[in-house]
Amino acid sequence: MYGTTRKHLVEARGALACIAAALVVLAAGVALTIGTRPVNAAPVTMQGAWMLTPATGGHPAGFQLLSCFAAGGVYTGTDSSQPGTALGQWSRVGTNGFEFTYLVFHFGPNGKHTNTVRVRATGTFHSTSLVGRGTHVPVDPYGRPGGPPSGFTFTGKRIASASS
Repeated sequence: MYGTTRKHLVEARGALACIAAALVVLAAGVALTIGTRPVNAAPVTMQGAWMLTPATGGHPAGFQLLSCFAAGGVYTGTDSSQPGTALGQWSRVGTNGFEFTYLVFHFGPNGKHTNTVRVRATGTFHSTSLVGRGTHVPVDPYGRPGGPPSGFTFTGKRIASASS
């Protein structure tokens, strides 16, 4: 009788070990799928390329800005109104907010640096669109104010990849 009870105890321990192993495998599978999304799901990050359309006084500003928000907080952009590359920093604020600051050098017809524009902006993004507001501050080549700051608003659309 003692041998039979011991045999049942060993069998029960074996069964429990199998159940525990199955639960570990199941938990690992669940952990791997949490946070993943289907290939064609909407992006959930600000990172990527965006076409921004600024407005002043509720009216389109007459140009667009191609903006890239890269990993590590690097911002680059160029606008359709004049030559120059905007370079700066961006950061995420909360769940769907962002802020960025960039500088862009402007040059005269003779190739000399005429002024620098500093832009600071904040906004919110939702998958493929964004909205925000900012301030545009011109300064001369030596960093002195080159005019009064001006406010603006903007909307934007994410530039989709070919597979999106």
